[in-house]
Parts: sequence; structure tokens; C-alpha cells
Amino acid sequence: MAASSISTLVPSSSSFLSFGSFKYQVFLSFRGVDTRQGFTWNLYNSLKDAGIFKTFIDEEDIEAGQEIDGRLLEAIANSRYCVVILSSRYADSKACLMELAAMFRLKKEIIPVFFYVEPSNVSHQSGPFEMAFSTHQKCSRDVDEWRQAMSKVGQLKGFLLNR
Repeated sequence: MAASSISTLVPSSSSFLSFGSFKYQVFLSFRGVDTRQGFTWNLYNSLKDAGIFKTFIDEEDIEAGQEIDGRLLEAIANSRYCVVILSSRYADSKACLMELAAMFRLKKEIIPVFFYVEPSNVSHQSGPFEMAFSTHQKCSRDVDEWRQAMSKVGQLKGFLLNR
């Protein structure tokens, strides 16, 4: 599904605004160095402007190689929707991959945003994702779960943002 602007990512449906027993309406998963200062903050603010006030955005940069903490896992578990902003360096981050795997384990409703990446590269961990997985393969026992999560998210309908 193609999107030409951030405003098209913000749903107008009242069902999106109701979030029942969840603490957050939306959890944003993103690679900070790629999208935090531009796209992700603009999306976060657009969601607020649309009345989606309970959006979780991690304001702490997680260093390369660090794992996610219980606070992030709890936020994922307590979110109605998870918006995954898949950028070229998303898979470089163990933390991003751990978040994504947790979303699938918890059976969350995931909305992918393919931020200047091709869904097929995400699904097959090729192109910009190939090197990251080659590096992770050497040092992490969770790589198979991460590969499965990337394969699944690459096959979901989402938003494709191109140059």
C-alpha cells in the first residue's frame, strides 16, 4: 500500500481511537539513527494531532548491541497497535529485532512502514538487511526468531514510502 505523506498513515477510523484495556493505542518501533529526528517525530505528532494521544515512543537511544528492557516489553504488551518503521538500518539493531520478535510472540496487530526499503528485502533479509543478519548470526542465539519476524513483517500489508 503506497503512501505519499505522513497524514495518510494516520487513520481516521474511530475504531483506531478506541483502545479498550490497553495502556497505549500505538507503539512505535524504529531505528533512531535513521528516522527519529524526521519521519518518526512527524508521525508521532501527526498521531497526536489526530487524537491518538496514547502513543509510546522510546525517547532513549539504545546503544548498538544492547538488549531491550522490561519497560519496552511491557509497552509492547500494553499497546493495541504496533507501527514498525522499517528503515535500511533497522536490522542493525538487536533491540529493534527483539521488539519485532516480541510483537509476533504477543500476537500484536502490526502495521509496517517500509521507509525507503523494499518489502521483499525485508522478507528475505537481503539488500540492506543481509549484512546485519550475517553479523548477528555470529553472536546471537535469537537470529532464527528474528529472521522469522522479519520474514513475516515483510509480507504484511503496510505503507511503502519511496524517494
